[in-house]
Amino acid sequence: MRLFDAPPYTDWLAWWTAFWIIFSGLAVGLGPDNDTDSLPNWLDGLLAAAFFGAALGLAPAWVRLRFRQFRVSRRRADKRHTMHPTVPDRPEFSAPITSARHDQSPSTQASFVVRESPQPRKSSAVPVPAFGREDEQFRPTPTDVLDVRPLALSSVLTAARNGYPFPAARAIRRLQLAGDRITQYEAAIETGEALTLTFAITAVAWLRFVSASTSALAELERAFRQQGISQGHWLAVLQQVNQQVKTHGQPFDGSAEALRLAKGGSGLLHDLKLLLQERNLSAHGGRPRNHIQAGSRLLDLTPSLEDAVTRAAPLADADWIFVESSSFGRDGLFHINALKVMGDHPEFERIEFRSSHPLVDRDLYFASTSGYINLTPYAVMRYCNRCKESELCYADRVDERKGVVLKSFANGHEIFDPQLAADLTSPFDGPGAATTG
Repeated sequence: MRLFDAPPYTDWLAWWTAFWIIFSGLAVGLGPDNDTDSLPNWLDGLLAAAFFGAALGLAPAWVRLRFRQFRVSRRRADKRHTMHPTVPDRPEFSAPITSARHDQSPSTQASFVVRESPQPRKSSAVPVPAFGREDEQFRPTPTDVLDVRPLALSSVLTAARNGYPFPAARAIRRLQLAGDRITQYEAAIETGEALTLTFAITAVAWLRFVSASTSALAELERAFRQQGISQGHWLAVLQQVNQQVKTHGQPFDGSAEALRLAKGGSGLLHDLKLLLQERNLSAHGGRPRNHIQAGSRLLDLTPSLEDAVTRAAPLADADWIFVESSSFGRDGLFHINALKVMGDHPEFERIEFRSSHPLVDRDLYFASTSGYINLTPYAVMRYCNRCKESELCYADRVDERKGVVLKSFANGHEIFDPQLAADLTSPFDGPGAATTG
């Protein structure tokens, strides 16, 4: 520590010292000449400045410094005593050691100090409650709880990324690329929602096309006009699709078998329901708070997730396409240029085919058992002003002033389209399918 505070101009004692140096130097150096003094006035002034500066300035500063050091050392000692209280000495006793020879005198006996063996101290720490769910207890963390590789390298998920419609494939891609367990958990919830929406939107478009009526479909239309659509609404529609299969056939190859419940209630619908329950738990305050909790949840969730992805395999045959142009040719067929909205890459493959029915430009379709069925207004491609590019969106609700509220599958951005409101609240009028040639 220095004699004066830093910066010196903030220390009153520095100004005090400077005053005495200047005052004494000038007073003596500029005073009247003394004939009896052998030293010149200027030298007397320097000596006076040095003496008074040291006596009245530097000496008090040094005394203050020592006082401050004393106070700091006292504070540190008090702090160490508080953090590490001294433990009272354990009792000691001395025991004489005698030689094997009994004729030795007491003076030759040696003695030493024996201490009691230390007893384990009782911890005074407050017990920390177990985290996470009620059934979780403190236990060693196995390595598989934090291991992201099982999902990242899953062959089931990789195959789905390459073959499913883009909304589901994109969510699976995010799941496999996640670098930690919390991100994986969030992506797993998103994957369950994307699978449900992709399968359900395809099924709802088919139900509307065949003019089928179910209670879940009526509830869906009511929710569009009121609070908006939840994942549970889409799942309820899927649970009633197979009721229409005997009358109208199946939406696409393999869909009826995928939606059928097996023995014990297992199947795709059961897996999607478990994923929905986990999503609701996370949304209502049960979100994992650390990587260990997220990893533990994923260990329980992964079997249902992979089973759902596997059982949704018929989606790979229900190709989603985005029509760029449709023109009538001399051969009497419509020449369709479209993008194949399949796989996890946003740069979609371009395809060309011929159809006996016209397809609407800039609309989405899926390949049903009877041709291409329009997915509008449930799924559309619209330009996003925030992303500055076209986004694949799904209908969420109807706003009275702004029209249909569309949400991006990729990032949840909202886009408004007033022209879709009438289509969303009324059944399709004309044919929505086209046969390919």
